Amino acid sequence: MRMIVIAAAAALAVVIPAQANAGRVAGVVLANQPQRGALVVAGARGNATTVRVARAHARPGDRVEASGQRLPDGTLLASKVTVRSHTHRALVRGIVVRRLRTLALLAAGRSTIDVRLGKTSVTSIRPGGTITFRIRIDDRGALVAQAATRSPSTTTVVEVEGRLVSVSPFVISLEGLPITITVPAGMTLPAGLAPGEEIELTVQVAAGNVFTLVSIDEIQNEQQEGGQEVEVKGSVVASSASQLMVLSHGVTFTFDAAPGVTLPTILPGTFVEAKGVVTANGRLTLLRVKVEDDDGGGGDDGGGGHGH
Repeated sequence: MRMIVIAAAAALAVVIPAQANAGRVAGVVLANQPQRGALVVAGARGNATTVRVARAHARPGDRVEASGQRLPDGTLLASKVTVRSHTHRALVRGIVVRRLRTLALLAAGRSTIDVRLGKTSVTSIRPGGTITFRIRIDDRGALVAQAATRSPSTTTVVEVEGRLVSVSPFVISLEGLPITITVPAGMTLPAGLAPGEEIELTVQVAAGNVFTLVSIDEIQNEQQEGGQEVEVKGSVVASSASQLMVLSHGVTFTFDAAPGVTLPTILPGTFVEAKGVVTANGRLTLLRVKVEDDDGGGGDDGGGGHGH
């Protein structure tokens, strides 16, 4: 009987791709986010799709074709990803989640990506606005805006996916940028939320980079041996052989040295990218710190760093 059941399941697996939820995506890779198991792919008109794939060797700028199952949230669970060619040009259309001096955090296709603003002169790139960027993809995979067009329509509600950094205050990390989100009075967060969890949520965006929680759509508990990783970019507040404090967009993160490790001393005000792991007592142990050259945009411009 067991042999018959297995055979039936195998036959069913052949039928599923032919159903209505089978999907195909073709376009340019804007980001490969292995920590999420996702590629962000933009089509010819700039509309982006998150392609969920366990492992992909595609890099930003690759033209790819992906086929698989279309999920209810609009993403694609890929069974096959094929690289066809490579380019340094693409379009991407999305909603501005956060605007910094030289960088815009863009929500596109249930993913968030960094777009460096370069020499674009559009002053109306504000949170909540819908923007189409014509971008150049440099050799390191950075997306640099060459031109930007604002859509006549704007929205104040976006869907994002990130990693939970803190429950109180409620902070999530989107592409290394911590976003503090206001929880409305009367709304109760799900029990058991813990730093390090991947979380999908809907937020309302207001002027001044103010975010208000609308709903939590999905929580992915990915507990791994050794705890969950948290990555932030910001300015050093204090540094010693045993501890590093980083201020990132209004939130201070304290990283402890791992047992037996002496941390490098970094001058206050230095812009860094720090990566740590959440321990059982809820504290952060530093895994790596890298000094960044660009202290305004939060991007990696090839600055030297110290790894631990």
